[in-house]
Amino acid sequence: MKKLLILFSLSIFTQYAYSQSIGIGANTTPDPSAVLDVNGLKGFLPPRMTNIQRGAIASPAPGLMVFQTNTVASPVSSAGMYVNTATGWKRIATADEIGSGGTGSWTVAGNNQYNSLSGNVGLGTPTPADKLDVFGNVRVSNDASNYIKFSNFGNAGNFIEFFNAGVEKGSIYQAAGNIGISTEGRSNHLRLYSSGLISTSSGTEFDIDGHNNTEPTLTLDDSTPEIIFKDGLEVQAKISRNGASLHIGNNTATGGLSFRTQDVHRAQLESDGDFGINIPIATEKLHVGGNGLFTGAVTTNSELNVNNAGGILNFKNAGVDKGFVQLSGENLRVGTFSGNNTGHFVIRTNGADHLEVDENGVTLQGYDAVAYFTDMKAVKGDPKFEARYHGATYWFV
Repeated sequence: MKKLLILFSLSIFTQYAYSQSIGIGANTTPDPSAVLDVNGLKGFLPPRMTNIQRGAIASPAPGLMVFQTNTVASPVSSAGMYVNTATGWKRIATADEIGSGGTGSWTVAGNNQYNSLSGNVGLGTPTPADKLDVFGNVRVSNDASNYIKFSNFGNAGNFIEFFNAGVEKGSIYQAAGNIGISTEGRSNHLRLYSSGLISTSSGTEFDIDGHNNTEPTLTLDDSTPEIIFKDGLEVQAKISRNGASLHIGNNTATGGLSFRTQDVHRAQLESDGDFGINIPIATEKLHVGGNGLFTGAVTTNSELNVNNAGGILNFKNAGVDKGFVQLSGENLRVGTFSGNNTGHFVIRTNGADHLEVDENGVTLQGYDAVAYFTDMKAVKGDPKFEARYHGATYWFV
């Protein structure tokens, strides 16, 4: 009879529960919007399990709630209350985690959000090493097609790429300790090596352009700076400073130093020290292919050669031709130019004049050459008694 009464009570209770709300505790009238209304001085204890046990629940219904008791690092899963949604399990955050101020790790203040933790923040990593540690690529932009992209490709290198209208226009990259700067297509126009060397890609130029600012300047700040020109690993030439001296030269056995203007060869210093002007190959210490003008003294401890059938040494005063020494066939001509109508040709030895030819061709300044032997003294000749010999005029008494 007792069992029959219990079954009858359960039948009525079940029928009531399906059609009405159930109240547990002091509240005998449950809220009509709730299926179960629990009231009392004790809490509600949901099912408790680890993250592995939660993940093992077969076909969890949307709205299913459990409490996870442990925290794991990878993938990140913290202890707390979880509810299953259409997109999977979601942890219910606490007030201090999403607070609107105060002690929350992420705090909302108007349109801003900040983190008050003293540690680091990781995106894609559970162990951030810096204040912001991102595992993956980062894009910074104001619109969808113009942006800066930070990328990491592991051993292949790190890139900062600049996009315009969705097209990469330039990049800065690091690989194997070297830094490269390139324009569209990553053609590596400028490279900075870990050794400190700077190079450009093959066929490109390295320009210093200051036309929109001040004059361009390339400064080498060192006690012995050098600009070195290489072919592969072999040093070919260099420009260096040693003390107050500037050194320009090459390191090869056959190379010379060439001087050009308007992209035309003008002069060169050969590897053996010969210097040529307007000549393809210099064969003397000074080799001039053309006329030369000297406004000061010319000193040589060896030969001074004029290698030309009509070669001439021309002597000027204030830019005006005065005298010359000229090779004429097999003859050597020494004299004054036709425009020099007052100049004389004088031969001196031991600091004294011994033979003089004036502008009219008169030699010995007009003195009788025979009188030195007949009268034993210098006697002025008379123009009425003149004689010419090999173009020279002599006066006699």
